[in-house]
Amino acid sequence: MSDVYNILYGNEQQQQRVIQEQTGEKSMIVTSDRSIWQILGSNYNSPDASYILPNGETVRGNEIENWGAIPSQTEIRLEGIPRRGVTFREVGEDDTLWSLVGNQYDSQNSIYFLPDGRVRTGQELPQSFLNNPDTGTKILTDYVNGGTVQPRRPVGRITRGFGERDVLYRLPSSNGEHVFKRGDEIDERNIPIGTYVFFPSYNE
Repeated sequence: MSDVYNILYGNEQQQQRVIQEQTGEKSMIVTSDRSIWQILGSNYNSPDASYILPNGETVRGNEIENWGAIPSQTEIRLEGIPRRGVTFREVGEDDTLWSLVGNQYDSQNSIYFLPDGRVRTGQELPQSFLNNPDTGTKILTDYVNGGTVQPRRPVGRITRGFGERDVLYRLPSSNGEHVFKRGDEIDERNIPIGTYVFFPSYNE
């Protein structure tokens, strides 16, 4: 199973294993092979994230405007948030969307995976659903729904050059058991038609 699958559907032990694997000290250094998004996920622009540049300068995540200018070998330090942001949430019987994702509940960058298999953004859902969401709905925040891979719409047109680890795929399923994979876990030459593609919203 992929790390994303284990975080989303795994038991507590599987989730902790993934988190531990992702939180070693080496994972806190920006390199050509490890982007800021891979390290922090949606926490990349948090005021609790400090970026120590190679020249010794320190800036907070909420102070950075040009993310493309952050150089390799920048060190990231955190205060009180996970080293890697995992933004999947699942609606329980007594949950409200506000309690799960705050003011992102109706955002175009909040992706809802409904129990019947449909995929919708917060902007696409009716207010009646937002007020009373279906139990079991899963939510992914800070991502863009790029749509599905089609014969005349290959994955390269959808991802727009994002690094392979930044892209998330949901494979089609005949039994309702959808599998999620990162870009580095999938062969882009053999992605099934109907696969959903999601990429981070921070670089729209």
